[in-house]
Amino acid sequence: RGSRGDGAGQPERQFLEPDEPQQEQVRAAFGALLERNPLDKSTKALGMIERILARVIAFPDEIKYRRVKSTSATFKSTIGPALGAQHVLASIGWVQDGPEHLVLQGDAQRAPGAAAFAHRVASELLQVVAPAGIV
Repeated sequence: RGSRGDGAGQPERQFLEPDEPQQEQVRAAFGALLERNPLDKSTKALGMIERILARVIAFPDEIKYRRVKSTSATFKSTIGPALGAQHVLASIGWVQDGPEHLVLQGDAQRAPGAAAFAHRVASELLQVVAPAGIV
């Protein structure tokens, strides 16, 4: 089963879903994030992860959306302080690229597929932990 990217002005595309072991790693990483942090901290990290992944899905062929500046103020204030948040990104396929960036590894089908799966998980969790949409 594949996921679609529905970026503005972008044609719908099918992405390759991650295999079951990777799906379990992603679910476990999200679970650990929620268990290890206060609700406000985990909700902020989930919201930022969801936004990062949404850009990858919307623009799967644009490398700039598969690269995140880990030294930015926004990253440092949302993902940085949340225990396990960077492990969530690593479980999806994000790796360190120099001292300031994370890059989503994988080809144009697999990387967005992993992002789409993780985005669904993050969105579902946000609906449970922040039902009022407070992120």
